[in-house]
Amino acid sequence: MRTRLKTGAVALVLLLLLLFAYSPLLRTGLLARDAELLARAHDVTHPLEEAQTSMHPLESYSLLLSSKLFGQVEPGLGWQGGAFFLRLENLFLLVFGAGALGVLTRRLLLPWCGNDQALAAARAAAVIFALHPLATSAVASLDARGDLIGLAIALAASALFLQGRQDRRFGWTATSFFLCVLGSFASDIAFVLPLFFAVFEFVSSHRYRPISRRLRTSVTTLLVFGGAASVPSLFQSTMAAGSSPFLLRAGAGQLATLEGWGDSLRIAAEKLGLLVLPANAGALGIAGPILAGAIFLVAMQPALVAARSAPRLWGWLLVFWFLALFGAELIHAHVRVSGEDIALAHVMLPSAAVMAVGLGIGSTALSGPRRPYVAWGVALVYAVLSFGNAQPWTRAAAEVAELRSSLMEVGLAGDKKPRVLVLDPPRAVDGVDPLGSSLSYLLPPAEGAGEKNDGLPRVCGLRREAFRLLLRQPEFEAWRSEDVVVFVPAEESVPSDGVSSGYVAFSLDRPLPSSGPRSWRGLRSPTLDLGPESELVLKALAPSGADPSLLGPLSWSARGVGGSQASLEPVWVYTREGLCAYYDLEGSFSWLFGGRVRLLWFEEGVLPTDNSILTSVPNFETPLEPNVLGADWVFDVPDASGFRPVEGAGSFRLTLLDMASFKSAEFQLEKQGSTTSEKLHARDAVDFVTRIGRKGGGPLVWSFRFEVGGAVLLRCEGRLES
Repeated sequence: MRTRLKTGAVALVLLLLLLFAYSPLLRTGLLARDAELLARAHDVTHPLEEAQTSMHPLESYSLLLSSKLFGQVEPGLGWQGGAFFLRLENLFLLVFGAGALGVLTRRLLLPWCGNDQALAAARAAAVIFALHPLATSAVASLDARGDLIGLAIALAASALFLQGRQDRRFGWTATSFFLCVLGSFASDIAFVLPLFFAVFEFVSSHRYRPISRRLRTSVTTLLVFGGAASVPSLFQSTMAAGSSPFLLRAGAGQLATLEGWGDSLRIAAEKLGLLVLPANAGALGIAGPILAGAIFLVAMQPALVAARSAPRLWGWLLVFWFLALFGAELIHAHVRVSGEDIALAHVMLPSAAVMAVGLGIGSTALSGPRRPYVAWGVALVYAVLSFGNAQPWTRAAAEVAELRSSLMEVGLAGDKKPRVLVLDPPRAVDGVDPLGSSLSYLLPPAEGAGEKNDGLPRVCGLRREAFRLLLRQPEFEAWRSEDVVVFVPAEESVPSDGVSSGYVAFSLDRPLPSSGPRSWRGLRSPTLDLGPESELVLKALAPSGADPSLLGPLSWSARGVGGSQASLEPVWVYTREGLCAYYDLEGSFSWLFGGRVRLLWFEEGVLPTDNSILTSVPNFETPLEPNVLGADWVFDVPDASGFRPVEGAGSFRLTLLDMASFKSAEFQLEKQGSTTSEKLHARDAVDFVTRIGRKGGGPLVWSFRFEVGGAVLLRCEGRLES
């Protein structure tokens, strides 16, 4: 009776820790990438099609079954949108895998230590893995569904393999073979599973056999189970030749060269640091890594004490632990994960399992009453870290829900599908990107779109600078003949609308030309009729000896939105004409989307001697062209001496925009070289151009500009057709 109560109490504590650690995720909605995966899984109607979507068959069918069971799963909605059940499925797979890891750990240790110590280490490893902070990403992301299924099957197969070999029961060994085949249809984890099976056979199957015999059976195991893991590849190569490779094979290509091995080793070192300190520094601050490091030292302290009495055993254990971590990293060797960006931490799930085994063995290395408390201490701290790591998904899902609500409010889910531009879409929250490249999947497909999601609305997101560049392209004028809706962040649209969050929709109509004067003297303009997209810069010349702090922001009233008013702060620079205040109208959403402007005025202060509105930003005196140097775009340093900032310093920036996909990139240019031959470098700009070219993009447009305080004062632009 007492044993049952103790077991029940332990189970209850573990359940409470799991609920605490993952509760933020269970009440959090889906991100745009999750919605895309569900849509792609729903589109697959033939087993061979998974290869074309880079999804494994079991992963695809699992997501399809989930969406069928829970109805229409919508992004951005938590409890009521089906996300709760999808995350609960991921959590169940994680817990199942943790249980299988515990059984595997016990079987691994039984030939080397007593049953009590093996059982204690197994339980500790299972609990630590179930609460591991890096598992947060696996529970949160539907991208991890395949790896969760594959790891659960792999761990179960490993436990059955060892049990069958140790107890000489061929049925268990045969079952592990078929599980290996099954797991290979779920994840690339199965590709390294034969290597682990061979090691298990060598170290824990029959440890008292001669080394030569153990080595022979290990090689046999590697070959037999290697064939099992290769079944999907053979099936795909014979039935679907030319299809896209899975993630492991895409990463394995990097290991074909010495340089690729160097890059992989650097990435592996970064991941090893994250395994030791599994905390999202962006979400938890410096306290997260400190707490993770402290509990790691506490967990390993019993192992250090035990190693004094058996240094050879613990030395070999450390070697095999390190090799196991390296083998687990081979699965996604090319995927970079860091403490500031752990959204992809689910690719480290096998490594987290190996780390949990090491921590379980280390924390329970000493017998006595302190044995369980060290392991439970690790579990408690890991639960706290997991809770903190889950917070960015909560905030990212809130951004998705807010944007989706704005999109749905204007009736974009109807039969008519306009082109949608979302300006300044939500950025990554502590490493978790709410949208990625899946913005279109925030809206349901069109009515009667068929089996495929070809009715998805044409939705794309653009950053502010990319939109400014798009405004001046001929394709943009062609869009005006279509039904185009622009979504602008509410806090940067017209302030008098009274909207503090979300997005405001504007129709992108072709503006009428401006009329009336474009220059005047004094603090207040005459009556104007300006089309905001045509007037992009205002320059105010101050009197000689004026104090820049005395001229306040520029304000204006627009006709299009009920006489709304907005304002813009100036940037002060010394020019050849004297002290000037520049107002970057093109960079203000309130100006671009507030309607036709009828009046401008300055706040009380210095009386400007002359004001003029410019229709475009001036170009550099000398035309500029980019050159390629390695992975960088390189420009000559242009002459910007005619603009001397009153405060701070100017900077050179480059924007690249692909007109096919509307992917964009922003670069801060750096000066390099000697004083006589300095060049401006845009780091890794070639990589962006290469990625666009591989996806069939183009033409590519670029904007090179000189900025002061965010205001563009000089500019040069170009276009690459192919």
